[in-house]
Amino acid sequence: MTKPQKIWFGIFLAMFLIPEILWGLLNTLLFGAIFNGTGPSNFSLLPALKSNGLNRVVICVEFIGILFSTIICLFLYYPKKIFLRIIIIAILIILLLLTFYILLFSFNFNPQIG
Repeated sequence: MTKPQKIWFGIFLAMFLIPEILWGLLNTLLFGAIFNGTGPSNFSLLPALKSNGLNRVVICVEFIGILFSTIICLFLYYPKKIFLRIIIIAILIILLLLTFYILLFSFNFNPQIG
């Protein structure tokens, strides 16, 4: 990958990682297990987003970031070891599907509709 491609890959990955670290499920599970020792809790670095509109924007940004990261890895990333490429693409596709599911869930099951 060329330098501009690496920069764009980093930008798109950051679009997914920063909201996920601040408000994501992984954050709740990880820090809940560390601080409580009992497992998941409601701990997070920032308070939960109370606005449904803001929550949807954050999920859309995460989805766009992981989508373009996956596209860049599929078409532009060719490491020397093919096994590494397969693992990275598999992880990105799993994250893409999970984020897509959460995105659909946030739009379809909105308590403000109806």
